[in-house]
Amino acid sequence: MYSALGNIHKRAIAQLQAVKTNRDIIWYELANHETQISGDLTSVYETLEDYPGITKQMILYEYRGGYYQYCIDNDYF
Repeated sequence: MYSALGNIHKRAIAQLQAVKTNRDIIWYELANHETQISGDLTSVYETLEDYPGITKQMILYEYRGGYYQYCIDNDYF
């Protein structure tokens, strides 16, 4: 049973990565986990750990390199 669910999860990730950039996926999860408020990236790291090509370094880079400033500029607090 778990194997079937795992395969569905992998296919869903592959489909998402086929139509979205890694940056788009990371920014979505940063917003979904409201990291601009908490400043805690742990849940984002855990959510994206199964995504091929997305690393903790990439997530931190996107958070510091643009996402947080975007939230400031648009008053997302």
